[in-house]
Amino acid sequence: MKITLLALITLLTLNITYADVITGRIVDSKTKESVVSASVRLLGTSKGTYANREGIFKLPGVNKGDKLKFTAIGYQSETVVISNETNLDIKLVPESVKMSEATVTDEIAVEEIIKRAVANKEANQKKIKTVEQSLFSKVKVELGGALYEFENPLPGTGDKELERDLWENIIAETYSKSYKDFEKKISKDVIIKRRNTANFKPEYNLISLSSFVNFYADEIGINNTRFTSPLSEDALDEYEFKLISRELYDDKFIYVIEFISVSNVYPGFVGTMSILEESYELTYIKAKPTSDDLIEFISNIEFEEKFEKMNSDYWYPTLLNTTGQLKVELLAGMFDFTATASAMTVVEDLKINQPLPDSIYKNPERRVVAAPDADSAATEFWANSSLINTTDKEREIYTKTDSLAKEFAALDSVREGSFKFDYSPYLRLNRVDGFTIGISPMLEISRYFNPEFFGAYAITSDNWYFGAKAKSRILDYLQADIGFERNTNPLSVNNNSDILLSSATSLFVRDYYDWYLSDRVDGGLNFRYDNLTLRASYRNELISNIPNNNPKLFSQYKWRENRVIDEGRYEQYGIAAAYNNGGNVKHSRLEYNLRAEYQMGSNLSTNENYDYLFGEVGAAVPIINTGFEPGNIYATIKTGISNDMPKHLLYRMNTQIVVFKIRDRFLSPDYTRFGGSEFLEIHTGLDFSDLLWRAIGLPKYRSRGLGLELNYSAGYYKQDEYNLYSGTNEKFYNEVGFNITKIPTFISPLIQLEAGFRWGIGELGNGNFGFGINVSSPLFQ
Repeated sequence: MKITLLALITLLTLNITYADVITGRIVDSKTKESVVSASVRLLGTSKGTYANREGIFKLPGVNKGDKLKFTAIGYQSETVVISNETNLDIKLVPESVKMSEATVTDEIAVEEIIKRAVANKEANQKKIKTVEQSLFSKVKVELGGALYEFENPLPGTGDKELERDLWENIIAETYSKSYKDFEKKISKDVIIKRRNTANFKPEYNLISLSSFVNFYADEIGINNTRFTSPLSEDALDEYEFKLISRELYDDKFIYVIEFISVSNVYPGFVGTMSILEESYELTYIKAKPTSDDLIEFISNIEFEEKFEKMNSDYWYPTLLNTTGQLKVELLAGMFDFTATASAMTVVEDLKINQPLPDSIYKNPERRVVAAPDADSAATEFWANSSLINTTDKEREIYTKTDSLAKEFAALDSVREGSFKFDYSPYLRLNRVDGFTIGISPMLEISRYFNPEFFGAYAITSDNWYFGAKAKSRILDYLQADIGFERNTNPLSVNNNSDILLSSATSLFVRDYYDWYLSDRVDGGLNFRYDNLTLRASYRNELISNIPNNNPKLFSQYKWRENRVIDEGRYEQYGIAAAYNNGGNVKHSRLEYNLRAEYQMGSNLSTNENYDYLFGEVGAAVPIINTGFEPGNIYATIKTGISNDMPKHLLYRMNTQIVVFKIRDRFLSPDYTRFGGSEFLEIHTGLDFSDLLWRAIGLPKYRSRGLGLELNYSAGYYKQDEYNLYSGTNEKFYNEVGFNITKIPTFISPLIQLEAGFRWGIGELGNGNFGFGINVSSPLFQ
């Protein structure tokens, strides 16, 4: 499964000076309680740090005679001159100018504060053109849950207890130097030093946290959800605000405001923020989603950001605290896998609107890089230079993980040179074989060569089927495969053969496919680079007709006749190419794909040659903001032409029978009627997601409602010379309808249903109706 977590690791620091490391604790002078997130700044520089939840801080690179300034909302600032003392006890005095909400409200309404903040946000952001900053970041992840305890989903040695212990905790820390040119939209991070627990490869430690969450934006994207910001242009319509107080921060007054999203349609936040009185800039914000179920599989997520005034003109975020938990349940309330994560980033040194190095503008595509000696720092470096203290528990995790990693590596090296045997059941059902049951063993020889086999018995046709295949990686992007098998296969080159579909529909005493018996040897070379896939293939097969048997399970039912094909031995060569742009409609990006296949072959029994070409192009364009995956227009065009194509390869209309795959297929025509030697299909629709459901205010499940899609399909098929399938008589078969999507099963959050309903229209389709049901998952949509 594809697990999307909070961004996991990186950041910066450069030219660390080994002067004194100043540590200490900041408390309220009256209550003696910790002052959380109090600012610590080295005067005369842009260096600084923050106190943690216990009020403890640490700042390296401070010399004797330097001045440290301590600031917190609602407290008088304190300045200390460093002498010989390196461990400070700072007591901040509460500020007495705090006013009641009633008093503040008489001066300015909270709505007016938000209006001014929104009106000034563009000008305030444009003040900052370039940023050069040094940061320290720490990310911690803890894996758990009933599923993790039962069966660790990560690959390894086979020693499940060792694997669970090894990956239970992950820690990654980085010092980095970050450069940003906002006008040219260039961002580059250079990791200077990094370390992590031994279960996390250093080369993966490249995910930078130097870009904080921009609450000035109208929308904030988290996973597949887009939240309306409390400082968006529509903030007063989407949020309810409450003015708590007007307080002093250093020498400026700020407004402390609570906010909560009141929208029934778009996702939003609840939290607290502080806005500067004069310029209406954001100085602090703490926010979390109004509902844990808004973000798929992620809960308890919370953001805290604090801004610092670098000089009289600029406020910039210098502290980020993020927490959250990813939780995936196989069954509702049971068999869960969890990943609890926390991340903290502290800006140690910051320069605003100064010229950036010329190297930043070279090769801007590589946004995050690591210095050659990034992994060379000794333990003393982290002890002296870290802005975030290493806790006793973290030191235990480092020690334990290092020990387990050595044990894992020893077992893994033994595993690499040994054989491993595994197997899985083989089961399918169709109308010519009835139930076919067997076993599919796998022999693991190395990580790059793992042959697989299968052997099975068809109960009704009384046939034995068997086969083997092997894949081997030749180069990083090149893979070879070869195999042989004796089995039944469905007719047509464009039927998107799916054994699960065949088996499921046979339970309803209907069958989507016609079948033939094949003794086949095939192989190929696969090239894959980024989003491009190429394949060159060869096939030699002996094909035979197979009787139309009645499976014993349905002995009272008369199946339709299996179509008769031309028996003989066929040899075929081909090349196929596929490309997708890596777009994702769920992330508001244009998504498109291209696929083409050309095959040429001959019937060795009759010396007759043939060839055919198949092509497909599809696209989805986001057009409607829903807060979740956007509403979109999608379309798919499929086409094929051929010369002297044999019967078993003829194109056939992709139709639907009761279950599975309702997009890019027809639902209303007879399911084996149309086909031929040439074809053209068009499938298009408008996907509203569940926006209409939420807008009407209907009951929701896990913050989501039922989705709606409107569909249209048209298909043309040229009559084949064998009369195996019917053509559309130079016309198009047309159908319209709709899909209901995101239907919860209440059994598992991972399983949803889609139901499609179609009506044939026009001369060929008039009076026809069909429906289909698709099983889907939020993980793979």
